[in-house]
Amino acid sequence: MTKIRSLLLLACVVLTASSRAAFSQQTGGTNAPFTLEITPNHIEGQSDEWDFANSTEATVKVGQMIVIGIRKKNTSNHEVFKAFRGLGTVEVRDSNGNLVGTKVDNPDLLPLNGGPMHPAHIVGTKDNVLQPGEIDLTQAVLFDGREGQDMSKPGTYTVQLLEHISNDPASEMVKSNTITITVLPVDEPPPAQK
Repeated sequence: MTKIRSLLLLACVVLTASSRAAFSQQTGGTNAPFTLEITPNHIEGQSDEWDFANSTEATVKVGQMIVIGIRKKNTSNHEVFKAFRGLGTVEVRDSNGNLVGTKVDNPDLLPLNGGPMHPAHIVGTKDNVLQPGEIDLTQAVLFDGREGQDMSKPGTYTVQLLEHISNDPASEMVKSNTITITVLPVDEPPPAQK
């Protein structure tokens, strides 16, 4: 009987380890429960619509507010949380790859329509979840000239969003694309004018 218990315990350990390894590969690949995309750009002439087709880079001046658009899509066959609040981190790195700031439980995260972020969950409703295939659009202020990640100096910064797949802070994380934001001195003309 002890041998059978030992074999069953060993089988459970092997299955758990192999399923965790498979899931670790999924979060970096196409089988994650959701995708994350970020962009620093608006659609030309549209101050309230984000341009995810041209999402790799932006140029701003020192002191200018830096805001990114966030698109989260449920790619699973079950509900996932809408809010990144408390579940994710925005990482900002300088041109040497040094971390210059992170933003966790982002109080500046706002929906695109200017309404409340994500209202408190109401029991019996599905207001804080994305259904399979559903997309949520929000935005986050990274730097507003006074506070936020340290993007107050001229330079090139990379930004990436990482979000846990569940409320468990030890759960796997899904990573967004990485964008580049170039911060120019106030007196330097934008690249197109050089």
